[in-house]
Amino acid sequence: MFKGFISDMDGVIADTEEFHWLGKKAFLKTLGFNLTLDDYKKFIGNSATENIEVYRNDYKIMLSDEAIVSRYNRLVLDAIPAKIKTKKAYKQLLLILQKNGLKLALVSNSSKGIIAKILKGTGLDVYFPIINSSEDFGTKTAAYRNAVIKMKLKPEDCFVLEDSAKGVRDAKNAGLYCVAIPNKSYVSGLSAADEVFVSLTEFLNKGKALEGMK
Repeated sequence: MFKGFISDMDGVIADTEEFHWLGKKAFLKTLGFNLTLDDYKKFIGNSATENIEVYRNDYKIMLSDEAIVSRYNRLVLDAIPAKIKTKKAYKQLLLILQKNGLKLALVSNSSKGIIAKILKGTGLDVYFPIINSSEDFGTKTAAYRNAVIKMKLKPEDCFVLEDSAKGVRDAKNAGLYCVAIPNKSYVSGLSAADEVFVSLTEFLNKGKALEGMK
């Protein structure tokens, strides 16, 4: 049985991709660009560094890295409401994991400020003693590895819940068992995951990662 659980945030604990979509759309609009939903898909699952590469390569934006990140984060924070509905069965999953003694951590590509506001809005901030933003580690893979170290566990002792192909890639690169539940905006490219389900409810009923848990 696993000893640790690491959760992605956006699209996993709640449908928060809308906030990032609105933030990126508003950011690019200030620079004279119109972001379509199809264009937005290239950002899903990206770290801040990867997003900056998209801004530079596709939109030729030459603001400093710090200016891009700070402007974007501010616009996303403005889009996040005070109350956020969690994904169906997500809290139930956390309670099962807690009951079985698993250590919990959260890793996200979002900034610490965005993570804090979303967790507070969902009421899930009390469940995660370990929270890592990839902004502090350069890549999400590094953020996952650091979370395992903080939990004082080995990679093979932990499993991850992800929703995007890039997130699955980062978890597997960190040597972690990965369960994927596809983001509604990005449903392909998850073959590298160890398990794939259409919903959290299906995972609770059939997930191999939960075998042996009460």
